[in-house]
Amino acid sequence: YREDSSPHFLQWWYFDSEFENGYSLMASMCPRAFGIVDEDGNRPDPTVTITITDPDLRNHHSRQYYPGEFSGDPDRMRVAIGQNRMECRDGRYQLQLNQDGLGCELEFIPQLPPWVPTPGHGGYMPRLLVWLSQMRWARGIYFHYSSLIPKAKVKGKLILPDQEVEVEGLGYHEQGRTNAPLQNVFTYWCWVRFYSGDWTFIFPLGESPRRTQHAKMRAL
Repeated sequence: YREDSSPHFLQWWYFDSEFENGYSLMASMCPRAFGIVDEDGNRPDPTVTITITDPDLRNHHSRQYYPGEFSGDPDRMRVAIGQNRMECRDGRYQLQLNQDGLGCELEFIPQLPPWVPTPGHGGYMPRLLVWLSQMRWARGIYFHYSSLIPKAKVKGKLILPDQEVEVEGLGYHEQGRTNAPLQNVFTYWCWVRFYSGDWTFIFPLGESPRRTQHAKMRAL
């Protein structure tokens, strides 16, 4: 967790999973959640967002803020926001979330090594960062991204308001941090991922604003 003088500082810990019984999970833990969605008024408080989709394609969704309820460790992978937490033990990631009767208790067992671009570089958008570096307002801008679990076996349970469901499947985890106002970085953004054998393919498709001549991002 990095304290930053920029009022635009944003950090996210993102997880998703698809399970053999037709359920799926998307969740994000944001120690600082500036600018995630416009209707939230750009609140920088720690935030946890959970979406569970059931086999009938019904979405169960919760987003809550936790002012002053963040903790983490500088020397290991652990973050806690309210009663929600994630930590890595012996190479396995434990994710426990629960709010509004919605959550999970899952273990992510990595099947591929992490992909961590050189610190200070976006990895998938160097040409965009070149354009940004030429802008006076963008001096000191950074965008760090790490796919810490490109592919994992996931097992545990999902928590729904009226039931708990045992699950097994595949999952993914990434982390990122930036002090760039996102509306100045992306005109649009589409993110696609698929598995093929021992490979994980990740395709972010996007375009930067006019001031950077609509620089295109390339796939990971």
